[in-house]
Amino acid sequence: MQQGNRVSRVRRPVLFALAGSMTLLGAILAFAYTTYQNDVGEVPPTTISPEIPGVAVPSRWPNASFTWVLDNPGTPPGNVDTTDGTDPLPLQTALVNSANAWAKGLLNGQQLTNLTITNGSDVANLPNPQVDCTNVVTFNDNNATDFPTGTESVAFTTVTTDYVRVGPPQTPGTIYKFTECNTQETITTTSPAIVFDADIAFNPHVEFSTSTPPLSGAFDLPSVAAHEFGHALGLDHSGIAHAVMFPAGDTGESQQRTLATDDLIGISFLYPSSNFSSYMGAISGQVTFANVGGVYAAHVVAIDATSGSVVVDGLANTNGSYTLYVPPGSYSVLVLPLAPDDNHGIYSLSDFSGWTCGYDQSAPPCCNPGNGQCIGSPITNPTNFTGTYY
Repeated sequence: MQQGNRVSRVRRPVLFALAGSMTLLGAILAFAYTTYQNDVGEVPPTTISPEIPGVAVPSRWPNASFTWVLDNPGTPPGNVDTTDGTDPLPLQTALVNSANAWAKGLLNGQQLTNLTITNGSDVANLPNPQVDCTNVVTFNDNNATDFPTGTESVAFTTVTTDYVRVGPPQTPGTIYKFTECNTQETITTTSPAIVFDADIAFNPHVEFSTSTPPLSGAFDLPSVAAHEFGHALGLDHSGIAHAVMFPAGDTGESQQRTLATDDLIGISFLYPSSNFSSYMGAISGQVTFANVGGVYAAHVVAIDATSGSVVVDGLANTNGSYTLYVPPGSYSVLVLPLAPDDNHGIYSLSDFSGWTCGYDQSAPPCCNPGNGQCIGSPITNPTNFTGTYY
């Protein structure tokens, strides 16, 4: 049994409304699946010793099991239309379907995910999202700072992770022990980095629809819920516009109800079935730039060589290396720079909080600035590339 000093990380990915039609973005190439990571074995710097880097390990739900509950005040939320339009679904049914899609999705007819998702008993009028080892879905967030007037935020998920600082990850099969939520819960697992609390909050001032297609002027609840459950399970944002984990959506659109290839590979990577490694292949390499060397956070895209469709992509590591998991086939690889900031492209590095936190746990926003161990500067956008990506 391995146990040691632990540090929890809280991340809040947000789904934004997008002005204009999502259809216009269908051909844009951008980021695919990335995961929340923790630096196992990382030791922060002190006044007398430098930082000892750790090994970035994706954070997973212990034992591939996730249970969520609905904060149900007894009456349906007034901003969710479950009666109008074609074949509207009851609120609970829409949420259950969106959550279960992550455990039941097939990639080329293959079940590559081993994950159990359970809808537990409803709770009533819990406080706004908090770290309590109860994974709550709520439409009742009354904290004005969570959804301030004029915000583009449609929903957000607060994900809390933990990891054991015991040096590099031990031999596969090693049992790790965590005590979470003020000693309420003791967790034993074979992963040295875990997710142990996730809460989903929908903007109470935004209109949602459960019909097919969704009502004009309303956001598609199944699509938004599928996106937020992806975060709760450990996935960061995608930049492929038709992927569920793409971080923007529009009213009247429902294309993000269905998991795309990069969504399916991402969730299977986190919670693999026994045939994941034998079915999937991998494309590996290194992105370099003249007079610079390895390019950190280069955007690497795998494109089906026959159809021309974007299959999956990711970001290069600090030395420019990358590995993309792909199903059997022939692929072309495209490398692009990140946008310099969010105003000049689909994504900058700041859109991937969980990913960047895998490389510098002791710098904000990966840690609490009020904590004495939170030192250093936030990771900035890489500068070792030329060109602008719009």
